[in-house]
Amino acid sequence: MYLLPIVLASLSLSKPHRKFLTHLWPLLLAQPGRANFSDLIRFGGLCTRTYTRWYDRDLHFPALNLVGLQTVLPADHLKAWVLDGSFIPKSGKHTHGLGQYWNGRAGGMDKGLEISLLACLDIDAHCAYGVSVRQTDPAQITPGGPRPAVTQGLAQLAEALAVTPRPAITYVVADGAYSTQQFLDGVEDLGLHHVGKLPRNAHLRYRYTGPQARRGRPRVYGDRFTHTDLSQLTPTDLPAEGVTLYHGVLHHRTFQRWVPVVSVLPLGASPAKTEGTLLFSTDADLAPDTLYHLYRARFQIEFLFRDAKQHLGLNHCQARSSTRLHFHFNVILAALTWAKLEQRYQQGHPLGRFSLANVTRQAFNRHLLERFIATLAPGLNSLQSRPEFQTFCQYGQIVPAGP
Repeated sequence: MYLLPIVLASLSLSKPHRKFLTHLWPLLLAQPGRANFSDLIRFGGLCTRTYTRWYDRDLHFPALNLVGLQTVLPADHLKAWVLDGSFIPKSGKHTHGLGQYWNGRAGGMDKGLEISLLACLDIDAHCAYGVSVRQTDPAQITPGGPRPAVTQGLAQLAEALAVTPRPAITYVVADGAYSTQQFLDGVEDLGLHHVGKLPRNAHLRYRYTGPQARRGRPRVYGDRFTHTDLSQLTPTDLPAEGVTLYHGVLHHRTFQRWVPVVSVLPLGASPAKTEGTLLFSTDADLAPDTLYHLYRARFQIEFLFRDAKQHLGLNHCQARSSTRLHFHFNVILAALTWAKLEQRYQQGHPLGRFSLANVTRQAFNRHLLERFIATLAPGLNSLQSRPEFQTFCQYGQIVPAGP
């Protein structure tokens, strides 16, 4: 890694702390087994106490990740914050945060852990980078109280906005679970705008434009919005995306505010026969196509969860304490973030094709070749600078490297 040591040197970390992080992140990418203490010891060469002791240390992951993003991401690219949660299967009885959470794969509640991820979206490059992870505590769940995902998301945003330097970001994108009055108020208090999704039964009303009565209060609200009649909305076709956007400013009764609303339908579909997806924003000046592209890019966060679980062992932590679990979740997502940042930093342009399977394969090949050289040919470290060394590092990749 070339960029990581530069960023670590700019943070207020001790030399042993920086040395351990530069050892751990390449190891997480290179080790082929489960990302638990047993495999870290097997491939990393350090003792058990060393890994567990460092996993007990606190590290400000948002500061580390955001400094790297500020260094690599182009300033002219449109960016946004994105929030989402994920279920982590976990057995046992004494793990911190163990409880019943929604498991999308099982389609119901399941026993395990839940995490909330804050990521940064690079809209122009169609890529997401993890910033911080927080674990849900079941003690925070109270009947009729605020949702833990909402309170955790606002806390993560406030923590990220306190970091300097950081990318200039105005919008927060999240799915329908975050479309609550509490979350919208919290986002506005942070000086940001929310882009989200509305449920099908959202109570929306048009603005009344007819004649007013001579007496009494002027009428403000018109007809209620229905999915089958979009004649009062303005259509905009996006042929490249294959959709039609019906947009207008409507009043949301629960939020008690006028919000730009976009109903997304397939291109050429009839509103009377096809129910569109309702998107909205708290920014009254946001163009409908930008609103659509912002929410569409939200799905990039799902690729972070997929890659972290399939290739980096997000579900494999052997720890039970809250400190070690927090470090594990954050270090896994940070390893994925820095794998993308390193590749983008070395290429000098936005990522064209990124395959974490290729990255982990190359990291394992490099790790194995370095062990061969250190064992069979000590003192010949110059072999690593030969073109053949890089060729062997790319052995077994799924797709060719490059844009």
